Amino acid sequence: MLVVTLLYWQAAWLGDVFSDHGYLTPVWPAAAVGCVAGILYGPRCLLGAAVFIAYDFVANGTTHGWLHDRWAFVEPVSMLVSAAVVRWLALRVGFTGKLDTVRAVLMMMAFGVLFAFVNGAGGTAGYCGLAGTRHCIAYGWPGYWIQSMVGDVFGCLICMPALLSWARWIDSRFHPAARRLPQASFSSERRRAPRLARPAIARAPEPEREDSRLPPVIRFSREQWMFVLCSLAFTVLGWAITRGWNVPVHVVGFLALPLLVWAAIKFPPLFVHSAVMACGLITITLQLTAPGSASADPATHTASLFLFLLSVSSLTLIVNVVVQQQRRLAGELAFRAQQERVELMLHAATDAVISFDEGGALSYWNPAAERLFGRSAADALGRPVQEVLPLPKLVAAADGIAALCDANDDLFSGAVTEFDAVDATGKRLPVELSLTAYRNDRGWAATAFMRDARAHKRQEEALRLARDKAEEATRAKSLFLATMSHELRTPLSGIIGMLQLGLREPMPAPSRSRVSLALGNAEALLAIINDILDFSKIEAGKMGFESVDFDLREMVQSLVELLDLRAQEEGLSLLSDIDPNVPQWLRGDPMRLRQILLNLIGNALKFTEVGTVELRVACGSTETGRLLLEIEVEDTGIGISHEAQQRLFSSFEQADLTTTRKYGGTGLGLTITRALVEGMAGEITLRSAPGVGSTFRVALPVAIGAPVQSVQEEPVAPFDCRLNVLCAEDGHTNRVIVQAFVQGLGHDVSFVENGLQAVQRCAEENFDVILMDGRMPVMDGLAAARAIRAGGIGETWVLDPAIRMIALTANATGNDRELCLAAGMDDFLSKPVDERLLAQALHRAVAALRERGRELRPRLDTMAMAGGSTAALDALFLDGEPDAASVDAAEAALADAAAKPPPPATSTAAPAVRSLSERLAEAFRSETPRLVAELAEAIARRDLARAARIAHNIKGSAFYIHSDAMADDAGGLENACDAGDDAAVERHWAALQESIDDWMTAH
Repeated sequence: MLVVTLLYWQAAWLGDVFSDHGYLTPVWPAAAVGCVAGILYGPRCLLGAAVFIAYDFVANGTTHGWLHDRWAFVEPVSMLVSAAVVRWLALRVGFTGKLDTVRAVLMMMAFGVLFAFVNGAGGTAGYCGLAGTRHCIAYGWPGYWIQSMVGDVFGCLICMPALLSWARWIDSRFHPAARRLPQASFSSERRRAPRLARPAIARAPEPEREDSRLPPVIRFSREQWMFVLCSLAFTVLGWAITRGWNVPVHVVGFLALPLLVWAAIKFPPLFVHSAVMACGLITITLQLTAPGSASADPATHTASLFLFLLSVSSLTLIVNVVVQQQRRLAGELAFRAQQERVELMLHAATDAVISFDEGGALSYWNPAAERLFGRSAADALGRPVQEVLPLPKLVAAADGIAALCDANDDLFSGAVTEFDAVDATGKRLPVELSLTAYRNDRGWAATAFMRDARAHKRQEEALRLARDKAEEATRAKSLFLATMSHELRTPLSGIIGMLQLGLREPMPAPSRSRVSLALGNAEALLAIINDILDFSKIEAGKMGFESVDFDLREMVQSLVELLDLRAQEEGLSLLSDIDPNVPQWLRGDPMRLRQILLNLIGNALKFTEVGTVELRVACGSTETGRLLLEIEVEDTGIGISHEAQQRLFSSFEQADLTTTRKYGGTGLGLTITRALVEGMAGEITLRSAPGVGSTFRVALPVAIGAPVQSVQEEPVAPFDCRLNVLCAEDGHTNRVIVQAFVQGLGHDVSFVENGLQAVQRCAEENFDVILMDGRMPVMDGLAAARAIRAGGIGETWVLDPAIRMIALTANATGNDRELCLAAGMDDFLSKPVDERLLAQALHRAVAALRERGRELRPRLDTMAMAGGSTAALDALFLDGEPDAASVDAAEAALADAAAKPPPPATSTAAPAVRSLSERLAEAFRSETPRLVAELAEAIARRDLARAARIAHNIKGSAFYIHSDAMADDAGGLENACDAGDDAAVERHWAALQESIDDWMTAH
């Protein structure tokens, strides 16, 4: 009411400005305010305006007194009656003030004329019939009535469109439900597809503009500002024409018609209606201020102005309505096309899609729902959704889903949940359900998307089984790698151990150099084998690379010296050329680089029968400025065809099958090489032709390193005590090496073959240290360590549960150390045993024992074993313990040897002690008959687990005595026992017996 009153006061002030020019209110904008307020809000909102009219009549009247002031009610009452009439009629015809059709525009004009008619009739009846004013006497009742209507009609024609649009816009912002008409019920209508929200009227996209503090409704686009400027220009032009040429205003006013048509076509209705009001007010102003307007004939000017305003405003409004209808029609067509596409998609969807309205009645049921629930669409539509989806919240919402939707309930969040629906037979049907709610022109609605959870569960079960199989395969692979690590490292440990023992014997300088070179390369081979065994780590890209400073020239020289002997044996020349510009010290991974060169040169030597193999090293630079190490290995071998080059770097691939048979190999060398090169951010390429040879080129980015000062290896400090060591080891050859190392350090050592014997010996004798193997028969090392830490087994109680235990295992998987330490062991050594590491571990054991307050025996001098008794020294390599006489004789021999000076290196005297190979062979000859008998017994009883362990033991010993045939037969027997293949067991057992007999005959 307050807003209407203020607006009415402003409009009345504007009307008074127009009436000051001698006309009887030629335009009265206040009438438009009253008519619009009456249509939209009813006469009650005009009570404030009525009070203002009465006050203005009393305050600004020509005379004062009761005779004059008593008629102040005439105009207010007339206006309220007119507002009531147009309000009643608007409700009857359903006019809401929205000018979106031609009918609505014509109805607006009719309501304006009706308001002016009723308001003029009321004023005429009051002033002429009751008051008898002088104007009525001068013009008469009809004349006064017509002149009263003219201003109201002009005001309504000019201002009503803009006032209606602005009022509706304000209501939509501050009172969204004020203009909403009640919707008809369509409960009986069922749609085939969920109805989408009606799209907005399509308009041309407006260019983006900077943020403004102005409200969006008065933020003009560039084209709207252009319209405003053109309107100002046309106003000035009209003013000039009416002043200079005395042309009638209504004629000049037609200059505004193109502008209004432009606005009607391009701009929204609110802007167009405001432009019509501005055009009308400007036209009235120009006419009232034109020369001679006061002396002109009022009737002529009034009629011409009325016709002009009527034609311009109606034409503009109708054009704007037609344009809006065309846009709406285009939107409707797009909407229908979209609806058709949606219905086609839902019809073809594999997931069940159903929709239901606000009351819960099913309104859509696609073919997938028919298949899922076994119920046709004709049978389902109209039924309550609770029959299909008995969700607790839907069942409880007896009055519909509006309350749930208004509260933003998480039921309609779209999240996928599992729920038991109900099919046509009433059975539970597990489905994956997703519910979404939306509002259309008929209220709230919801759509459910469902998928048969049974198929999904079957897929999940299949995936789970596949995952379990993959995990089982991974575990089997890990077990295989651990087993292979043990099998490969065990003979390698014998090689390294024998070489270390050989270096302790007097030998000529060239021989010592060769043995040292062999030991270094055996240790390098051990590091390479660790990565080859874990090939899955290369495939997964988890190969680790270090970055250290190294001497490139020294590494290449040692590698060439290693392979040159092989090249000479095959009648080849191995050449190397390092460019002088290549820095001597580089920073990278020397172990991986050595492995790359070893593979490439080894391949070149393997596939070259005549000619040379050349290694060339140069350097360049990368695009980023880093140093690029360029390595080429060129040979004059058999060459590789273009077809074979395409698969050469694949796993287990060679040029052809004949190559595999003729030259041997697994086909993994180049695969590993490429993985190493790419892991170091490098590139490997090949240039080759059959019969010409091959050139492998490797480019590796490296950095310039700093010289590394060589540090002399400090000797292991001698022991000042003598430990009593128990070694649990089932491999006889490993016992020989451990015994030599431990006794060489001045300690005593006893052996058992399994963990149970170790526990029993700890109950009989108080040892200082235990060297515990991991994989042994009867009881493994981990179980034995846990039993010792627990105090014993059954009635067997160990003397010292806190005894120092050192793990000694050939397994090389990453968690072996953690497993051993968790079982109670104090230290960890990996096979092959390094003498220095063993000495350091025993030093740590001595420190721990003394910290506990344990008294240790004094050390015996075991320097120089060359002068000892042969029988006593040979006892070190036998399976059993030496007798007391042998021990005494050995100690006496050691004492005598300590008093004698060492023999010169060039002495040609025969050694007093047999070579290690002879001792190993004798140990094998004495041990093998017992092992063969036990193996035959195990196979006869079909104790395949025991047979596999014995075969494993024979295989390890066969490597040390250099009997590859025996090792292969023993390995085949072990695998056959593990697989439980009786036929294979018999076949490999016969072959093993034959190979053992052949070796015994030859030795």
